[in-house]
Amino acid sequence: DNRIVGEEYVGRVDRILMGYLPTTEDFLERAFEFARPSRCILHFHHLCPRAHDSVTALDFLSEALLRCGRTVGECNVLQFVKVKSYAPRVYHCVADIELIDISPPSPSSPPPTPTLSSSASSSPSKSFPLSTTSSTS
Repeated sequence: DNRIVGEEYVGRVDRILMGYLPTTEDFLERAFEFARPSRCILHFHHLCPRAHDSVTALDFLSEALLRCGRTVGECNVLQFVKVKSYAPRVYHCVADIELIDISPPSPSSPPPTPTLSSSASSSPSKSFPLSTTSSTS
């Protein structure tokens, strides 16, 4: 279990593969620890409602970063694929998301709420910077 072992990889991994269904949520905090702070690609499987797209994956990651007390300078969707139907109105999806400038956890103060920039769309290879201020649409 990578939540228990693997200390030699903390801060050194540039690509993380996470194929856990129905959710990767229990493993994301450790994945953020393994991630190279300057740049890391996170490949993860998750479930999303039928009408959602890559923004759903970014929302999921934003919430996970917040729970872990981390921020990220930039977040880019490199690829987003709806793999197959998982249940009625629920899809098994896979996302490759590039995280740039990942902060260490901040235990002393609550982290700012990451938000998606107003330029977000569902197109692959689009940049979705996460900022510390709310954006207006």
